[in-house]
Amino acid sequence: MRTIKLIFAFSLYLVISTFDPIEIKAQQVPDPDFKPPIENPAYAEGKGPIVLIDEAHFNYHTASGRYQSYVNLLRRDGYVVQASKKKFSNESLKAGKILVIANALSQRNERNWNPPFDPSFTDEEVAAVRDLRRCVAESADSAGSDRLSKKSRST
Repeated sequence: MRTIKLIFAFSLYLVISTFDPIEIKAQQVPDPDFKPPIENPAYAEGKGPIVLIDEAHFNYHTASGRYQSYVNLLRRDGYVVQASKKKFSNESLKAGKILVIANALSQRNERNWNPPFDPSFTDEEVAAVRDLRRCVAESADSAGSDRLSKKSRST
């Protein structure tokens, strides 16, 4: 009897794993309920510096997407957060005091995360970021972000 149950369980496992049409993937999603207390906000609501979140480089994290909880935290601390949807230039960055770049990609690498990795930023964009007073948050997960950080440090 035990052998029959074991065979049945194994057969059921094979059927489910072979013919299951639903593909389950782990996904990063924002947690809208993440609201740690801020006892002493850095700024009055909406009176802090403007934080630009880069969304012009096929970014995996965006202000209204996977960085939503981070954006909400910044806003609760008084910062003014804006999505930066234009390529970097002195003009496009002039409103911001803080620039957040996360997982910037080239167009070719947007859906293909296999090497080779094309640069995410042009030389002109690197120069514009270098001119920005503060570039405080940078994620060097991609080759393009790494290129930006190396160029910025070299001057």
